[in-house]
Formats: sequence, structure tokens, C-alpha cells
Amino acid sequence: MTTQTLYKYKVFNKQLKETHLFTKFQQVREYCGISRPQLYKIFNGATPNKWVTRYDFQSIRIPKYIQNPDLNF
Repeated sequence: MTTQTLYKYKVFNKQLKETHLFTKFQQVREYCGISRPQLYKIFNGATPNKWVTRYDFQSIRIPKYIQNPDLNF
């Protein structure tokens, strides 16, 4: 069994009270409508007031376990 860790992005919309998980940075950009440089700043710890009031951003790691298809458990 091999362990692979995928980096994902978690965005919580404070107005709608919804949480969305994204696998690609481009998906976060499309959902929030925030420019790429601004998102980099947010994920590096900057807290611009305009976006912090609407969204809560978090970069998370989710492990994914990949099994060898030849082995039957």
C-alpha cells in the first residue's frame, strides 16, 4: 500500500454557510472571483478585509491511500 498526500483547498462561504473543497487552485479562483496574486497572499497568511468577511480560506492536506490492484484484500 502506498500513501499519497493531495493538497486541497477548503473555502467556507460565511454568507451561505457552505464549505467547498477544491483540488486545483484554478477552481478556487473561479468560485471566489479573486485574482491569483491575491489568493497567493491569502493562503500565505494575509488577511484582506474585503475577502475575509466573505470567505474563510484554508489549505489542507488529505491523505489518499492507493492500493496495489494486484493484491486482493
